[in-house]
Amino acid sequence: MVDITVVSEERLLLGHWGKCGIHSVQLYDTRTGHVLAEVQLLGKPWRMCRYGRAKAAVALGDLKNVQFIQVKDDTLIAGKLLSVKENVYGITSSGDKLIVSYSSNPWLEVISQQGKVLHQFSNSGTTQNFQSTDWLSSTADGMIYVSDTRTSTVTKLDNRLNLLQTYTSPLLRHPRGITAVSEDQLIVCNHINHSVVLLRPSIGEMSTLLGEKDGIQYPYSLSYSSKDRKIYVARYKTDSVFIYEMK
Repeated sequence: MVDITVVSEERLLLGHWGKCGIHSVQLYDTRTGHVLAEVQLLGKPWRMCRYGRAKAAVALGDLKNVQFIQVKDDTLIAGKLLSVKENVYGITSSGDKLIVSYSSNPWLEVISQQGKVLHQFSNSGTTQNFQSTDWLSSTADGMIYVSDTRTSTVTKLDNRLNLLQTYTSPLLRHPRGITAVSEDQLIVCNHINHSVVLLRPSIGEMSTLLGEKDGIQYPYSLSYSSKDRKIYVARYKTDSVFIYEMK
C-alpha cells in the first residue's frame, strides 16, 4: 500500500499500486482484517484524505486528477474526477476545500471541489521553502502542515497558504506521513529513525512517541482515529498495518 486514511471508526482506506497497471483503493475492517470493498482507479493513488463525512479524495499523481470516492454502507463508489493543472501528489482537506501539492512551483494550492484555484503558495523570499511536498495534513482551526522529506522539516501555513513557521529537530529526519491528532498535536513518520514523532506546534516541541521497540521500522504512512485514539502506521508497499493506542 502507498497510503492509509481513517474514514470511520474501525474502517480504513488503503491505496494500492497493483500489477499490470491495475490500481485501487480498498475499504479495510481493522477488527477482522478483511477487505470489505474495493474500487479500481484510472491511475496510481498517491495520497488520500477524508472529504466531508462520507467521502474521500485521492490524488492520482500520474494523471493530473483527484478522484472522489463515496464511502457508503461498507461500499466504495467512484465519484467525480477532478482535473488539476499539474501532477498532484499530496492532498488534504479543510472544510469544503482541498489543498493539493506539486513537485515544483507553485508547490501548494487551495482548490474548490469544482477545481477552481482559490489560493496559491507564493515564495516571495530568497530562500526556497520546499523541495518535497508529498505529505500534507490540516487541523480543525484551518492550519495546513507540510512534511518535507528532503529538507527534514515540517512547515505550518494558514488556510490562504501564508507561511507561518517551520519546525526542525534532530528527531525529524526525512519525515514522511503526517496527520493531526488535535489543533496542537501532530504525529509524523520519521522514516530514517524508525519512529513516530509527536509535534506540538504552539511550542515547537517534538518527542518520540513510538520507536523500534514498538515495532516501528521505516514508517511511511499513518492515520489517526479520534474516536478510539488509535494510530495506524504502514510501511511503503507492504500489506501490513500496525495499530497503536495513543495514551
